[in-house]
Amino acid sequence: MPADITGISLLTGTHEFTFRPGPIFADLVLADEINRAPAKTQAALLEAMQERTVTMDGTSHALSPVFTVFATQNPVEFEGTYPLPEPSSIASWPRCSSDTLRHWWSRAS
Repeated sequence: MPADITGISLLTGTHEFTFRPGPIFADLVLADEINRAPAKTQAALLEAMQERTVTMDGTSHALSPVFTVFATQNPVEFEGTYPLPEPSSIASWPRCSSDTLRHWWSRAS
Protein backbone atom coordinates (compact mmCIF):
# COMPACT_ATOMS: atom_id res chain seq x y z
CA MET A 1 0.00 0.00 0.00
CA PRO A 2 1.30 3.49 -0.78
CA ALA A 3 0.31 4.66 2.71
CA ASP A 4 2.86 2.20 4.12
CA ILE A 5 5.61 4.45 2.80
CA THR A 6 3.99 7.88 2.40
CA GLY A 7 2.16 8.18 5.71
CA ILE A 8 -1.44 8.44 6.82
CA SER A 9 -4.05 10.96 7.87
CA LEU A 10 -5.36 10.26 11.37
CA LEU A 11 -8.63 11.48 12.78
CA THR A 12 -7.91 13.25 16.05
CA GLY A 13 -10.14 13.67 19.08
CA THR A 14 -11.06 17.15 17.80
CA HIS A 15 -12.51 15.56 14.63
CA GLU A 16 -9.70 16.92 12.44
CA PHE A 17 -7.32 14.97 10.26
CA THR A 18 -3.63 15.17 11.10
CA PHE A 19 -0.95 13.99 8.68
CA ARG A 20 1.55 11.48 10.10
CA PRO A 21 4.55 11.18 7.75
CA GLY A 22 5.77 7.73 6.75
CA PRO A 23 9.28 6.36 6.24
CA ILE A 24 9.68 8.08 2.85
CA PHE A 25 10.25 11.32 4.78
CA ALA A 26 13.67 10.10 6.00
CA ASP A 27 16.76 11.69 4.47
CA LEU A 28 18.07 8.32 3.27
CA VAL A 29 15.72 5.55 2.14
CA LEU A 30 16.74 2.01 1.21
CA ALA A 31 14.05 0.45 -0.97
CA ASP A 32 14.76 -3.24 -1.43
CA GLU A 33 13.22 -5.09 -4.39
CA ILE A 34 11.09 -2.18 -5.57
CA ASN A 35 9.73 -4.15 -8.50
CA ARG A 36 7.96 -6.49 -6.07
CA ALA A 37 5.84 -3.57 -4.87
CA PRO A 38 2.41 -3.03 -6.43
CA ALA A 39 2.02 -0.31 -9.06
CA LYS A 40 0.46 2.24 -6.68
CA THR A 41 3.33 1.90 -4.23
CA GLN A 42 5.84 2.22 -7.07
CA ALA A 43 4.04 5.36 -8.25
CA ALA A 44 4.24 6.90 -4.77
CA LEU A 45 7.96 6.13 -4.58
CA LEU A 46 8.62 7.49 -8.08
CA GLU A 47 6.71 10.69 -7.27
CA ALA A 48 8.87 11.17 -4.20
CA MET A 49 12.07 10.55 -6.15
CA GLN A 50 11.18 12.76 -9.14
CA GLU A 51 9.24 15.61 -7.59
CA ARG A 52 10.64 15.52 -4.03
CA THR A 53 7.09 15.71 -2.73
CA VAL A 54 4.48 13.33 -1.39
CA THR A 55 0.83 13.98 -2.17
CA MET A 56 -1.62 12.80 0.47
CA ASP A 57 -5.33 13.60 0.38
CA GLY A 58 -4.71 16.26 -2.28
CA THR A 59 -2.04 18.06 -0.24
CA SER A 60 1.62 18.06 -1.25
CA HIS A 61 4.23 17.59 1.47
CA ALA A 62 7.83 18.53 0.65
CA LEU A 63 10.68 16.12 1.30
CA SER A 64 14.08 17.00 2.72
CA PRO A 65 16.49 18.74 0.33
CA VAL A 66 18.98 15.89 0.93
CA PHE A 67 16.39 13.14 0.32
CA THR A 68 18.11 10.18 -1.36
CA VAL A 69 16.86 6.73 -2.34
CA PHE A 70 19.01 3.64 -2.82
CA ALA A 71 16.93 0.94 -4.45
CA THR A 72 17.36 -2.63 -5.61
CA GLN A 73 15.27 -4.59 -8.04
CA ASN A 74 14.99 -8.20 -9.10
CA PRO A 75 15.34 -9.27 -12.73
CA VAL A 76 11.95 -9.13 -14.46
CA GLU A 77 12.23 -12.85 -15.15
CA PHE A 78 11.72 -13.54 -11.43
CA GLU A 79 8.26 -14.59 -10.35
CA GLY A 80 6.21 -12.00 -8.48
CA THR A 81 7.84 -8.93 -9.98
CA TYR A 82 6.08 -5.98 -11.59
CA PRO A 83 7.62 -3.96 -14.42
CA LEU A 84 9.01 -0.57 -13.47
CA PRO A 85 8.16 2.42 -15.66
CA GLU A 86 11.09 3.85 -17.59
CA PRO A 87 10.61 7.62 -17.72
CA SER A 88 13.50 9.45 -19.31
CA SER A 89 14.64 10.91 -15.99
CA ILE A 90 15.08 7.44 -14.46
CA ALA A 91 16.70 5.86 -17.52
CA SER A 92 19.85 7.95 -16.97
CA TRP A 93 20.23 7.18 -13.26
CA PRO A 94 23.33 5.21 -12.36
CA ARG A 95 22.87 1.45 -12.18
CA CYS A 96 25.16 -1.15 -10.79
CA SER A 97 24.87 -4.89 -11.25
CA SER A 98 25.79 -7.42 -8.58
CA ASP A 99 28.69 -8.59 -10.78
CA THR A 100 30.10 -5.05 -10.75
CA LEU A 101 29.81 -4.87 -6.97
CA ARG A 102 31.39 -8.30 -6.54
CA HIS A 103 34.35 -7.25 -8.73
CA TRP A 104 34.76 -3.97 -6.83
CA TRP A 105 34.71 -5.68 -3.42
CA SER A 106 37.23 -8.34 -4.53
CA ARG A 107 39.65 -5.60 -5.60
CA ALA A 108 39.12 -3.62 -2.39
CA SER A 109 40.08 -6.50 -0.09
